[in-house]
Amino acid sequence: MKKKPKSRSGKIDFISNKLNKYSIRKFTVGTASILVGATLLFGLGDEAKADEVSNEDLVKAQSKSSQNDEKSNDINGDNSSTLTEELSTEEKVTEKASLEKESTEENTLEDNVTDEVSSEEPVIEEKSTEENREVILPTEKTNQEDKASEKFTSEESSTEKKASEPVSIEENITSVNQTKEQPITEEKTTPELEIENSRNEEVSIDGTSSTQAKVIDQPTNFSEEDLVNEVDDKIKNLSDDDRKLIIYNAKINFKEDSLEDVKKKISLEAIRYQSKKIDKNKVPATTSRNYTGFRAVPMVDTNTEASGQNVNDKVVINNFNLDKRKFDPNQSGFTNMNVSFRITDSIKEGDYFTFDVPNNLSLDGDIDYSKVGYQMNLAKLKNENGDIIATGTYNTKTKQGKYIFTNFVNEKEKVKGSFEIPIFTDRKESPRSGNYPVSFNIAGKRFNSTINLDYSSPFAGVPGANGANISSNINKIDNKSGERTYKQVIYVNPLAKQLYGSNVNVKGYYDDPTVSSTLVNSDNTRYKIYEVINPNLLNESYFVDPNDGNFKDVTANFNGYITDNNDNSTDIKFGDINKAYVILVDGHYDESENDVLTRVTETNRDYYGNPSSFYWDNRNILRFGSGNGDGENIPKYNLGDYVWEDTNKDGVQDEGEKGIGNVTVILKDKDGQEIGRAITDESGKYIFRGLKNGDYKVEFETPAGYKPTIENNGDDAKDSDGLNVNVRIQDADNMTIDSGFYKEKPKYNLGDYVWEDTNKDGVQDEGEKGIGNVTVILKDKDGQEIARTTTDETGKYIFRELENGKYTVEFETPQGYTPTVKDQGGNDEKDSDGLKVEVTINDEDDMSIDSGFYKEDTDADADSDSDSDSDSDSDSDSDSDSDSD
Repeated sequence: MKKKPKSRSGKIDFISNKLNKYSIRKFTVGTASILVGATLLFGLGDEAKADEVSNEDLVKAQSKSSQNDEKSNDINGDNSSTLTEELSTEEKVTEKASLEKESTEENTLEDNVTDEVSSEEPVIEEKSTEENREVILPTEKTNQEDKASEKFTSEESSTEKKASEPVSIEENITSVNQTKEQPITEEKTTPELEIENSRNEEVSIDGTSSTQAKVIDQPTNFSEEDLVNEVDDKIKNLSDDDRKLIIYNAKINFKEDSLEDVKKKISLEAIRYQSKKIDKNKVPATTSRNYTGFRAVPMVDTNTEASGQNVNDKVVINNFNLDKRKFDPNQSGFTNMNVSFRITDSIKEGDYFTFDVPNNLSLDGDIDYSKVGYQMNLAKLKNENGDIIATGTYNTKTKQGKYIFTNFVNEKEKVKGSFEIPIFTDRKESPRSGNYPVSFNIAGKRFNSTINLDYSSPFAGVPGANGANISSNINKIDNKSGERTYKQVIYVNPLAKQLYGSNVNVKGYYDDPTVSSTLVNSDNTRYKIYEVINPNLLNESYFVDPNDGNFKDVTANFNGYITDNNDNSTDIKFGDINKAYVILVDGHYDESENDVLTRVTETNRDYYGNPSSFYWDNRNILRFGSGNGDGENIPKYNLGDYVWEDTNKDGVQDEGEKGIGNVTVILKDKDGQEIGRAITDESGKYIFRGLKNGDYKVEFETPAGYKPTIENNGDDAKDSDGLNVNVRIQDADNMTIDSGFYKEKPKYNLGDYVWEDTNKDGVQDEGEKGIGNVTVILKDKDGQEIARTTTDETGKYIFRELENGKYTVEFETPQGYTPTVKDQGGNDEKDSDGLKVEVTINDEDDMSIDSGFYKEDTDADADSDSDSDSDSDSDSDSDSDSDSD
């Protein structure tokens, strides 16, 4: 079998073995990214760095290796700029190697070599095109100045290096079968790809020896799904994310642990995890850290809730606009939504209005709010004095925003405001460049427009058939829940080139690890790797759906090929590949409050062993919204006047009539809700102050001993408005609400008793009983009947509610009775007052008006008396006469 010559031992004398190193620096902003780096070819001297503030892509050609014309999807160069030296002899490397060459050559780690270049070539990175590009490189050999590689193979352990220069990973290249359909397992060459077969010593970026590299084992004997199904209820009821995190944190040795050991580890970790999560739930929803490295909006109280009414119908939109209709989300592109509004009617604290964002745009950008109820806080609306007019929230799931008014508006009218909110792409709903129709609903009003999303191409890399190529995007960062996680998407070989000995280095910083908070190690970082069936279907937005049929999960194939370098970086060895891959990263960052920075580097060699390297930097950048507003002070007015004694009961405030003090007056709103009380002063005056225009109700309580006088009799300023008055205040005080009362005359009772005077002595003796059903008539002083009543079965009667004055009480003689003698015995309460009694009531009851009756004699009684007298007389006379004779 014919093997490809090794690069160190078999150099082609017209192509020097120099490292072609390219870089892209990319900053994500919300959902946007800034592409500010460029392709860099490295030679002798200092390594070129990507400009962190330039918006142009810079290319520096520093290798002497010749490259073939790239005919598809390679990074484009500026055709007006070339290198000053040309090759005397040029050999083009074909894009495909011979199918007869097999992947049997050792894939080991090779020394990195770089040459100094005499000029720079600026290139603006746009989208990939079909245009050919040829890079002409110098022919001078400078192998003696090669830098040392970061790792050494077991064969080659001695090299030269410059301690002041960063070093990168390179591998010897073997020939491979370049059939595109080959799976990654077939493209791996020999077990020598595993780090265990290489020397474990490595040179760190500062040239010092670092600790031994670790191999990150992926599950082999059983899957995570198997574990979830096997463990007890401590984990079954948790979410998918929680279960996976528990399995990850359990530190399972998938090669040595038994399933029972795994169960124990997961059970213990589940208890620890749930306990920790409970403690986290005690923390308020808003984090105490003001992490500006990737915060998309200012942080406000997430507990704000709308308790009032939706007032969309009271909101008039004065202006709506988007300050840009075209932007590049992959170059920090975004647009600002500017809205100004006014309120047409009165509103109160807790009232709110809503707005809806189109489905293919978002406000949250790349910040993950899923663990805080999908609630994002918007910029507060404040006036110049810092008074908060409204607070804003946005639901990242429903894409509805809401502004909730504070108590500031309770004392204001003509409220108005405006807000500016950064609008980002939705990478899922807008995956590719193009014109997207968008429709915003602001307080129930529809605003339609079109947004042109012009994504910079993620298909970037070194020109040439075997040029390194990689790109990435941090698409989710959780800086709200306290768990400090991020998610990253990495496109590996998105141009689907033939790469030999491809290695991907994922690093948690750029050049200085002290300025980054990213953690890249076996404890904090997990990888899922997918083979891409059709690279042309990769989204420009970096949105990846693992369930899409375009992705094949090949993570298990990388057992033993993922290495923790113990320097905040990880190597993933792909070997010889000609397909595109996607790496999904679930990572963490620390509490340092530094930016979340990552650098991904893809290194490989071409067929002849010439190294190529390309790296891509990511970070997130802050974008702020803003808001303002104000309102005019609501004019306040007074309501009130007077409560008086209407002595003549005519309902008019006459001269000499005085006010009544200590009368309660109640003020209610138009809905009948009490809003205030006042007490009249000694002169009868009352007042309610500071009232807005509107409808009110005034209620007067009737003072003790008084009655309300007649209402609305005459001039409104002088009449009585009654006990309940509807009042409207309209741009003026209303001091005409009066109520008059007059004193009630005291009322007394009159009455007592009608009885049977059996002994006819005119006195109510013991044992004498009352006579029921006797009619008693009451007349006034003029003899007009006022009332009549009848005695009850006990002989009692009463007339109630009588004013002071003279009255006449007349008793009708009951049938069969004769009035007894009157005014006997000297006790007015026990005598009989006769049939007709003159009575005067003077500030007290008179319960002494009585009348007695006795029964009349019958005919039998009269005969009995007559007989008795006759007999007596007769006998007496007879006897007397007889004796006398």
